[in-house]
Amino acid sequence: GVVPDEFFDILRNHVVSVTADNFRSALMSCEIQDESCNDLFTDIADLKKNGSITVEDLYALRRLANTYIGEEGTLWKMYEIPDHEQLLFHNVSSNEKIMEDCLNKKEIRRIARENIEACEMLRARRKCYFEKKEAHKLMMEGPII
Repeated sequence: GVVPDEFFDILRNHVVSVTADNFRSALMSCEIQDESCNDLFTDIADLKKNGSITVEDLYALRRLANTYIGEEGTLWKMYEIPDHEQLLFHNVSSNEKIMEDCLNKKEIRRIARENIEACEMLRARRKCYFEKKEAHKLMMEGPII
């Protein structure tokens, strides 16, 4: 699996200003191929109005999303819908949506369990990624005698 850190490291190592092409290329390097990548990047780049965004601005947007939408790595995000005065639970992977008034104890337990599992998976992937990165660094420093 891929961790967000790997994606940002790929970008930082190759570019300063991210365009649609190198955004897609970095995702492909992480073995993520999705038809919505161009639309996603266009929406992000439109914030800057010039068709590109710096790696650091993109990273800041990621951090902002984690702060206001949910913990990094969770599948389920929670949004407040003011018009209906209730919450919406949204699985960003499957696109499943559940309104607060449709929740029962079984659904709440499922959402909690899936979020816990997703966070544990992200931690394990991140640990593996950083171990590989450190091993590569040691290998590049020279032979161990």
